[in-house]
Amino acid sequence: MKGLRRALLIASVAMIAGCEPAPETTLTGNAERGAMLFRQQCEACHAVRPGLIREGPSLHGVVGATAGTMPGFYRYVGLRNADLAWTPETLDRWLADPRGFLGGRATSKTARVSDADDRADIIAFLATLR
Repeated sequence: MKGLRRALLIASVAMIAGCEPAPETTLTGNAERGAMLFRQQCEACHAVRPGLIREGPSLHGVVGATAGTMPGFYRYVGLRNADLAWTPETLDRWLADPRGFLGGRATSKTARVSDADDRADIIAFLATLR
């Protein structure tokens, strides 16, 4: 019986030692290029100054914020009720297909950023707005 316990212990330690942590899923992008892309593709509807609302909410501090909670902007009810944070991954999904995000319950916004590198760069820029 002692030999079996020892064998199980050794096997368990070997199995755990072979496990690696899950890779991080953060997106990497060029914030400087993202600022240029933001001016070209996003600035008509979104400001970067805190509290300034245009067609859409200010995106100052959006990375890490809870979706649908920007003060003074109460549209996008589907986002407010979604209970999700704007991580680089959720922002990437939103920018790729805002109308399809959350099964079409989030917005009537139709502007997409179809290029993955452009999305990563815009998100890198948004992450600098703190």
